[in-house]
Amino acid sequence: MMGLLLVTVGALTACTSGIDRATGLLTSVPTPAPSASATTSASPSGPAAIVVASPLPGDELRSPITVRGTANVFEASVSIQILDANGEVLAAINTQASCGSGCRGTFSSPIAFYTPTRQSGTIEVFEVSAVDGSAINVVRVPIILVPGT
Repeated sequence: MMGLLLVTVGALTACTSGIDRATGLLTSVPTPAPSASATTSASPSGPAAIVVASPLPGDELRSPITVRGTANVFEASVSIQILDANGEVLAAINTQASCGSGCRGTFSSPIAFYTPTRQSGTIEVFEVSAVDGSAINVVRVPIILVPGT
């Protein structure tokens, strides 16, 4: 019976290795199509510094949207941008995770954008480097931007 329990625990560990045990959020998003996947800067020592839970890759979105996830970043500061098909910034906002600098916190922030046409877009969520101000730990979620009604 004890051996069976160990096998079961091992199987559970293998099945949950992609889930952040503190929050229950996936640390990676299943790919709906080859061109629609979220990309992250994962650390070999653990989960990515920033995990986007929603929106999901390939979602069709009208303004405003809410971007949600978890982060373990300097001073809990999280930056969010919405880019159009040409990579131009349509909207940008800074928000705070519930915890940061050594602990994983949650973030949820509404962000509004305008697009005159239906087009591919990207949500970028990142940390601004305290060293040089560059974007680090960038997560990109490919989406479809839809004009409002």
